[in-house]
Amino acid sequence: MDRIRLKGEYGPKLFRSQDKGKTMSDPKESIESKMESSLEAAKSQDAIVPGPTPTPPAPTPTPTPPVAAAPTPPVAAAPTPPTPPAAAPTPVSAPTPPVGAVNVGNVAANLDPTAHARAAQQVVVNDAFDYETAFNLAFVGSGQGGARLASSFYDLGYRRVGLFNTAESDFQGLPDAIERHTLDLGGAAKDARFAEQALTGREEEVWDLLQRSWGNDMDYGLVCVGLGGGTGSGTSGKIVEIARQYMESKGKPPRVGAIVSIPSHTEGQQVCRNAVTAFQKLMELKASPMILIDNARIHQLYKPGITQLYNVANSTVSQLLHLFNQLAAVHSPITTFDRSELAQLLDHGICVMGAASLQNISSPADISEAIRDQLTNNVLAEVDLKKGTKGACLFVGDQNHLDNLSLDYFDAGFTQMNRTLKGGTSVVHRGVYLGASPGLQAYAMISDLQPPVSTLARLAKEANMTKAHLSGGMAQFLGVND
Repeated sequence: MDRIRLKGEYGPKLFRSQDKGKTMSDPKESIESKMESSLEAAKSQDAIVPGPTPTPPAPTPTPTPPVAAAPTPPVAAAPTPPTPPAAAPTPVSAPTPPVGAVNVGNVAANLDPTAHARAAQQVVVNDAFDYETAFNLAFVGSGQGGARLASSFYDLGYRRVGLFNTAESDFQGLPDAIERHTLDLGGAAKDARFAEQALTGREEEVWDLLQRSWGNDMDYGLVCVGLGGGTGSGTSGKIVEIARQYMESKGKPPRVGAIVSIPSHTEGQQVCRNAVTAFQKLMELKASPMILIDNARIHQLYKPGITQLYNVANSTVSQLLHLFNQLAAVHSPITTFDRSELAQLLDHGICVMGAASLQNISSPADISEAIRDQLTNNVLAEVDLKKGTKGACLFVGDQNHLDNLSLDYFDAGFTQMNRTLKGGTSVVHRGVYLGASPGLQAYAMISDLQPPVSTLARLAKEANMTKAHLSGGMAQFLGVND
């Protein structure tokens, strides 16, 4: 039988025989459909007539309802795959060291300070100059007089400056920017022993003051004191010792000296006793340099008004020391006074300075006379210059003087300076510089001197000091026998 027509619930279906090469109209049919077709075929077997089967009319095709196209679901964007890490560069194999080579790395490069990051915050104190100086000088002023003396260096541009006192009120009138510390005792009332005892046990407070004001980079520390006062006289020796320890902690040579003003013998017994006792202590400590300012000498030379006496003394010593520190950093095409020569002067104890303006120069003798009569008489303390062994004589002149004066003129000055000092062992350092100011000036620094015997002896006498108040050497030196 070629075809079987089946009727069912779902209408006629036409199947083709499963002969080879033929296909059914429904390529895919479920099991339920096959079972239903078999049942329908069994029911209608009686209607099947043998013989030729009439050709049935062509079935009316059932119209296929239109099938709405399913909406296309939105296509989700595929996530961007992570960027694979860059391939590590192929290591370059180190060249094979030659036979016998020591297998060590570049340790020097690893230890180079530039290869290491520095701390963002450093302790740095810089002076306010727009030019170089030979040394970083640091100052601490103790007592009212010492604080004003140290402040005069701050006025010039030095910034490693600290102030110490036993009374806050003694800081009045000084720049607020200067670091300071007070023991807040209301003052020492000219009692040097009281001030010394008050500092005992509080030395760390001075150390902290130096840390804030000096920083880490200093070449010389200078303790500034007025030797007649209680605070300055009583604390000067101990502050020198603390400053030495501080500089050593910073890896610096303990070059600590003092700038001291010596009072007049007319200022009273207590003041005179303070001055002699403190001077003796500084001598025992070998403070160097020990730059002397004699108040009586300042009055004799400059004759200032009473209100200006100390200002004149302070500004004179600060300007002179700064001039030497400045010139020692300058190369002169004529004759240079260098850093090492200044250090030799500062490292040899008691030191004085002076200046002279040279006028009406017509011969070399005029220069030598000016050095002998003006310069050596204008030093700031009454000392015996012939006892000195180290000196410097510097000339600063305008272009006109340097163009018109031959070397003989300047040699006359250097020779006179050399004759002024102790013969046989003295050395005089020289310098000739072109200056911006008109005229010709001479400046002298003399060191390795003996103490000012006549001045100290006068003070000791005024204070009624006996051998019991002085060390044996100082008593003998000053001629105190009682």
